[in-house]
Amino acid sequence: QVYQHFIENFKLWFMKPILWIDVLKIKFWETYYWKKAARTIAVSASDAGKMTKLVPGLKVSIIPNGAGEDLMEDVPLHFSKTLLFMSNYDWMQNIEAARILAKEVFPLVLEQVPEARLKIAGQHTEKINELSSDKIEITDLKIEDIKGVMKAYQESGVLVAPLYGPGGTRLKILGAMAAKLPVVTTNIGIEGIAAENGASVLFGKSPKELAQLAVKLLADEDLYKKIALNARKLVEEKYSYFAIAKKLDDVYQEVSGG
Repeated sequence: QVYQHFIENFKLWFMKPILWIDVLKIKFWETYYWKKAARTIAVSASDAGKMTKLVPGLKVSIIPNGAGEDLMEDVPLHFSKTLLFMSNYDWMQNIEAARILAKEVFPLVLEQVPEARLKIAGQHTEKINELSSDKIEITDLKIEDIKGVMKAYQESGVLVAPLYGPGGTRLKILGAMAAKLPVVTTNIGIEGIAAENGASVLFGKSPKELAQLAVKLLADEDLYKKIALNARKLVEEKYSYFAIAKKLDDVYQEVSGG
């Protein structure tokens, strides 16, 4: 499956006007300045591990990304049969996730929930317009359109994110959790977020498993409520800007000697 997706996205990897030498330059200068710093910061344990592998002995603190205050409104539960995927489609792994969702996951959901709908929203959706159909809505949102993002979260029933490409903390998932939108994703998709499978998130491996989990949420309002409220509580405690600022301030105080 990985090979198949690689072939499908070959042009996305190699047809962009970016030289591989630029990647090597970035690696060189990043590691150069990491060594100069008294402390470096990563947004996830996975990223911290990669940094210490490149520079053994590097002092890395983990300060996660957070959910914006705009998404922290105390909204009511918004149970609906609309699946959502929110992302920036300038990134290959997000294009891949949207295609997997539309072509492999959503058809399986429709077999059991015929009234279900799918909304794929975010930036640069022109790259995935071919996925549009009578049951799949493509919605382009400008990066500054916070109200549009909030509306998409609050009108949907489940965020489904079939992510297989690692990197950082998934802001789209934190945003959904803050907005009381239950999340179905992969173990890679939830990487960097301290969510417990079955308690504050549901995650599986294959498109079939993701479809089954989405259907399970749509059919069980008690489970839906449990996941949504636990996820919201998790964001409030660990991923609000206030909680993150406190962690960052502790690092600044330590490095500066108080």
